[in-house]
Order: sequence, then C-alpha cells, then structure tokens
Amino acid sequence: MIRTQFKIASAIIKLIMVLTIIKVNAQLEIRPISFVHKLLDDCERNYNVQKSRQRSLVMKISKEKAAANRAALIETASRLFRQKGIDGVGVAEISKSAGLTHGALYAHFPSKEALAAEALAWSLEQSNTKLYSGTVDGEPDLERFVSDYLSVDKLDNYADTCAMAASASEIGRQDVATSSTYTEGYLVLVRAFERRVAANNPGADALATAMGIVAAMVGGLSVARATAKARPEVSAQALRGVRHMIDIALGKPV
Repeated sequence: MIRTQFKIASAIIKLIMVLTIIKVNAQLEIRPISFVHKLLDDCERNYNVQKSRQRSLVMKISKEKAAANRAALIETASRLFRQKGIDGVGVAEISKSAGLTHGALYAHFPSKEALAAEALAWSLEQSNTKLYSGTVDGEPDLERFVSDYLSVDKLDNYADTCAMAASASEIGRQDVATSSTYTEGYLVLVRAFERRVAANNPGADALATAMGIVAAMVGGLSVARATAKARPEVSAQALRGVRHMIDIALGKPV
C-alpha cells in the first residue's frame, strides 16, 4: 500500500517537473523545482519510516509467536509424556498435538531429550505451585497436598498429576539433563517435608525421613496404579498404607 502511494506521488512529481521545464503556459505559476525535490524527499523519507515501523512490528509479532509455539510444545509434551511415557510418544505426535509442524519442534529443541527435560521441568514447576498454593502458618499445607496426591480418584489421570510418579520408571534411561531436573523436583518436595518433620520431632533425622516420605508417595502412587485394574482393593490399601506411614512420620496421632 505504502509502496503504491510512493510510486503515484513520484509520477505526479515528475509530471510537475516536466510542466515546469517546458512552461506550457506562461501565465501558469508553477512552484520552483527545488520544491519538487523537497516533496520527493519527504515522500521517500515517509515511506522509509513506515517501512521500518512495519518491519519492527513484524519482528515483534514473530518473537511473540515463537515464544507461544515454544510454550505450546512444552505443555503438550508434558501432558503426553505423563500420559503415554517419554518413550511412548514421538516428536511427530507432539508437534501435531501442539498444532505445529515437525520442523517447528526442532527449531526450538535440538532433540527429543532436550524437550523432555524442559517438559519435565515445566510439570514439576506446576506441582510446586500447587504445593504452595495453600499454606498454614507460612508453610505448605502438606496434609491437603498428601490427601490430593494419594487420592483414588486421581489414579487414571496421568496427564494432570505428578510427573515424578508418571515417569519414575523411565527417568533412569534418559540423559543427565532429564535426571537432574527430576532430582531437583524431588528435592523441592523433600525440603518441604523436612521442615515439617524437624519442627514436629527435633531429634529425628529430618532429611532422611523426608526423603522416605516423598519416595513412598511417588512409589505408592505407582504401585496403586499398577494394581488398580486387577485388584482395586489392593490399590486402595496401598494408598492408605502410605498415608498411614506419612501421618506417623509427621507426628500426627493415628
């Protein structure tokens, strides 16, 4: 649009210049050629300014779109990895589910392993946000968190629940980056329980106890899922057993 306007303006100016040179009508007062040159310069300058603004706008939109695409890939991968396992889903399915092409994924991540580490980090961040969404005296409401974590109603919901339990059996076969992300997520939970154990039982080995609690939660949920189809009563009892052990470790009356 701007380019077309510039061409039209240039054509008009050239016509004025011709009329000025041949002086078609001696009585017709034509402005000097210097004015024509100035007008031409102004048009060109305005065109360049508008073009620069358009280029900046396109670059801004491109960056925002790239960020949105990256976020979509991470969130989609996180959901699918929890639902089907890291080894159970390929980059083609992730790309398609995110509404992007196979090539778009590799524009953001050099490998599936790199995407897996990012997706796991995002999942664990969501879990940590949930952990700290409700507090008691400035500390996480661990009773509420444990009850929700070990709920029978959550057994079939792999996609929206703990990534550590969903991927525990696979992480050992992944790369160092994914293992590091998993470890950090585990330790975030450990620290929350460690503080509670130390406050309730100053003489206990709070760190070891907290590590056992979180490991029992992750393992207990995995066992409950593995046994739910064949023996649902065993699955439910496994969850109750883990909850009972945690209550004792946290110093609650049982």
